[in-house]
Amino acid sequence: MSVMMVSEVNGQSAQGYDGMLALLDDALRKASGFVMHMAHAVDDGWRVVEVWNSREDATRFFAAHVAPNLPEGIRPKLCFQSLHSLRSRDMENTTTADELTAIIRRSEEANAALLRGDVDRYRASITITEDYSLMSPFGGPPTHGPQMSDERWDAMKRFFRNGTLRQELVQFYASSDMVVLATIEHVHGEVGGLPAQDWSLRVTQVYRRVGTDWWLAHRHADPLAPGVSVAQAAALAQGTPVDLAWPPQEGVTAEVVPSADKPVPAVAAASSASGIKPEAGQGPLLGPKADL
Repeated sequence: MSVMMVSEVNGQSAQGYDGMLALLDDALRKASGFVMHMAHAVDDGWRVVEVWNSREDATRFFAAHVAPNLPEGIRPKLCFQSLHSLRSRDMENTTTADELTAIIRRSEEANAALLRGDVDRYRASITITEDYSLMSPFGGPPTHGPQMSDERWDAMKRFFRNGTLRQELVQFYASSDMVVLATIEHVHGEVGGLPAQDWSLRVTQVYRRVGTDWWLAHRHADPLAPGVSVAQAAALAQGTPVDLAWPPQEGVTAEVVPSADKPVPAVAAASSASGIKPEAGQGPLLGPKADL
């Protein structure tokens, strides 16, 4: 049951309250069970009023974040009241902790299906918006919603095989109608006809509320989770191929190749097997154009 917590903070000043809020605001917004926060001055100090999903949620946050940061001599007196009703103009569109958990889980499960080549399951789990944009890990111009044709989806079935995926959540950002996930996708599988290998991706996904559901509006991924040298990054930025031994060997450093027309048999083989052709300017590090 939702509760209202009233904190009477004798001796607190406006400056002291503002300092505490600045320190705790980010954690408060992300706290499990948090609903709203308000505060005002009183004769003896400051009064803080919060609404939480439960008394346990409120006391857990207070013990973990508020109490350790209280100035010397400041000891709030807390009182709780169970709420009979709670209404807010924005409450129906507030992203709940359960919704956020479901989005994170759905993202991992759908992308794992995609890496297995199970595009149908991916599409059953993830709906893309009309203005969807994709920046794939293989570079090139962004892909937009209207370009995601049935033919393109069918090509992806052939492009990904026998993959596994573990999603590492780096950070999330949530508002009433948008959720942003920053993740590392730890992938192992066959991509573009190449032998199975690790494909760790740094990924940003943007989900937008559509009615009671959440649709994918943007995905941006790159294969740079292991890191590259400045020279490699500079070569990629200039569109110059980077010569990598295949298969990759531990401790081997990539060599920047000055010629942009050097043959890349591995890429050509992968392209032929997948039916997805590499775009101009792509080097061995980037591989064939596809959608991850």
